[in-house]
Amino acid sequence: MNLRERSAIVGVGESALGVVPNRSSHSLAAEAALNALADAGLTKADVDGLITMPSFTEPRTRHALNFAQYLGLHSDRMQWISSSMHGSTVSSGVGIHEACMAVASGACECVLFVTADNLLSSGTGRDAGMTLLANNRDPEFENPYGTLIAGTFALIAQRYMHDYDVTEEDLALVTVALRRRANHQPKAHMYGKPVTVEDVLASPMIASPLRRLNCSLVSDGACAVVVTTQERARDLAQRAVVVEAGVCVYGDAGGFVTDDLGQLPHLGTIRTGTEASSRRTLGSAGLTLGDVDVLATYDPFSFYPLMVFEGLGYCGPGEGGQLVRSGFLDSGVGRHWNTHGGLLAYCHPGTAGGLFMIVEAVRQLRGQAVYAQAADSSVALIQGYGANKGTFPSTVLTVDR
Repeated sequence: MNLRERSAIVGVGESALGVVPNRSSHSLAAEAALNALADAGLTKADVDGLITMPSFTEPRTRHALNFAQYLGLHSDRMQWISSSMHGSTVSSGVGIHEACMAVASGACECVLFVTADNLLSSGTGRDAGMTLLANNRDPEFENPYGTLIAGTFALIAQRYMHDYDVTEEDLALVTVALRRRANHQPKAHMYGKPVTVEDVLASPMIASPLRRLNCSLVSDGACAVVVTTQERARDLAQRAVVVEAGVCVYGDAGGFVTDDLGQLPHLGTIRTGTEASSRRTLGSAGLTLGDVDVLATYDPFSFYPLMVFEGLGYCGPGEGGQLVRSGFLDSGVGRHWNTHGGLLAYCHPGTAGGLFMIVEAVRQLRGQAVYAQAADSSVALIQGYGANKGTFPSTVLTVDR
């Protein structure tokens, strides 16, 4: 889907992040939304479209409509209110694609996309929040047998490491790099908490081969993005970031759509789905991998980025371990990968975590990044994930092309 000359991101914002007690998910979402609007030089009165994602800890039947009421959006202005149930797929790409389609179609002029949850400090407590998240599994084959999220990813990691030259030390290098990035981000959940390879290898085993420090965070937090027309973007406060192209591959590339891990034809869909979606998106934008200055990828477990790097084409299948051993994460585009710290170190409030990648990519393209600012950067690639290893959204953002 080519979106150039139609829509642009003009505002980004976040709430307090990490451990944020005594705050509802709506409260966190409102903070992020108002910060994003202020970043753009806009107000609630300018919003005519709203996209939200439901909260695990505070579910509402009509979540987006309820949040529109909470935020105080005006009925005479609103043209479209939508709450997506597609989880991480939405936060890491599809929500932005949806906002751009609303703008490109002429249905809306200014769309606010906001995601939030308070899994760590909800009123029902951390354990209840984690139970809600864990129970979000296939009800026929996964929930009854106790298959948890870490366990399903561990199956893939176990096979991947068995088949290729990938070690626990390679996985630890990913965690260490992301903690180093978060150590430069005062808002990060793991700010001021660097780790070493030895720390990662000594952390408790959760689901072999994944140790605690190989697993993403559980956080409170919210972030928001404002999308408008390119014509209006020229007159606003921030440098406009163009949403150049976006594609989502559903299921295994060339296969069939599925939300069931047991129905996937193989355990390598992370690689094949990434390859298909990124290739189509870059092609739609008229770009190649060599044009990418800033890279953001979904990173729920520390083996996952290795397979994504392979799917993107930075190395061949099974060469992800060798790639990070060679120093990829500290040089070239690798240095500008997940510069906020990712899901393993910055913030991960459940399915809302993916949108932080887009917020960070926008800051990089504006020249406002806190860590490893990419000099003269003009192209960012965001590679997302969702469902049960079955959806792969890819988005290209640009400036000054």
